[in-house]
This record gives sequence, C-alpha cells and structure tokens, in this order.
Amino acid sequence: MSIAELLEPVAALAITLAGAFAELTASQWVMGGETVVGLWLAYMGAIALYAGLFVVGGGLLPDVPEEAAAE
Repeated sequence: MSIAELLEPVAALAITLAGAFAELTASQWVMGGETVVGLWLAYMGAIALYAGLFVVGGGLLPDVPEEAAAE
C-alpha cells in the first residue's frame, strides 16, 4: 500500500467533516440574521460535502458489476 492509498480515505473524511461543519455553521448564520453570509457558507459546505463524498472518496468503494445492479 502506498502513502496515497492511505491518505485518500483520511482526506475524504476530513473534507466531508469540514462540509458538514460549514453547513451547521451556515444555519447558525442564517438564524442569526446574516442571510447572505449563511447562504454563501451553505453553498461552500455543499461543495465540500460533494467533494469529500464523490470526488475524493468516490473510488474508495468497489464498483458493482452491471449484472448485479440489474437484479
């Protein structure tokens, strides 16, 4: 196993947690009356969640063969 293979799940987890934290913080900003800042932070959190789950972490799970997916 190479260093890159070991760091990929750690990076995916870190980016996903940062996105979740940004989403929670955004809700606090919106409830506090700072709508523009809250919406911007929610948008950035959504991007981080997407990046962590699909871009970085997308290759971590094995692919399902098409025959098994059709059943």
